[in-house]
Amino acid sequence: MAKTIGYRLFRLGRIPARWHDELNSEGIRILDEGIRQTITYRNYHAPGRYFAWRRSMGSGAIVVTEKQFLVFYYRWPVLDIGRDDPRIVQLDVSSPAPDMLVLSFEASDFDSRRRGSVTIRLRSAEVPSILQALGPRG
Repeated sequence: MAKTIGYRLFRLGRIPARWHDELNSEGIRILDEGIRQTITYRNYHAPGRYFAWRRSMGSGAIVVTEKQFLVFYYRWPVLDIGRDDPRIVQLDVSSPAPDMLVLSFEASDFDSRRRGSVTIRLRSAEVPSILQALGPRG
């Protein structure tokens, strides 16, 4: 899968350096940086932010370790949840194409200070591995 132009030129969409040691110590199973992604917010409220509707497109990374599942948008973690966290079943995971992963969730399920729905669409060659690592849904 082709990396974004921002990643190829400026390394935008890679894991921030401060996360490397923690993720390596947990044992990285899947890592894909510089992937295309869009994040759509609907009726989103967070401290200092409100969007009735907003879509952001950019470069990011997805990481699955032995303990965590993370999605980064540029250098910011958008989703950070333990793989054994019971809330992970509240994540709506689908794959409309072999190289596309769609993650939908209510922001309040993962952070009590936030409300609204969030949908992350990303393209990665690692989608089948990610779906397998997340386990059966339902």
